[in-house]
Amino acid sequence: MNKLLNRFKGCILGGAVGDALGYPIEFMSEEEIFSIYGKGGITVYNLNNGVAEISDDTQMILFTIDGLILSDNDDEVESIRKCYIDWANTQIGDAYLGIDGINKKFLDKLELVDFIEDISEKLYNKQQLTK
Repeated sequence: MNKLLNRFKGCILGGAVGDALGYPIEFMSEEEIFSIYGKGGITVYNLNNGVAEISDDTQMILFTIDGLILSDNDDEVESIRKCYIDWANTQIGDAYLGIDGINKKFLDKLELVDFIEDISEKLYNKQQLTK
């Protein structure tokens, strides 16, 4: 596999892993964290039904990448805007025309690693085509 593609995947996955670890304590003070998790702070995932949840931070990164992939080198801002509306649909319901394509794959499967691999390869291939 291409070294740059592996780095891209690593950045996205590393961010998601860190987000999942920090999500339960995102708005806690240092004192609150230490009182709950001890002097070392949080060191293991706080699982919800066996899942380490990610926050909107990771979701927005993934939907931004989705917008870049779907833009076909046209209006990237408009494409990202539409993907953000799709993201809003996942949070509050039907804010726009609905969710399709890569977003639906992400929401249906909730397999973050597979999703990251898929979008990484698509974004990398798109970048190669535009060079």
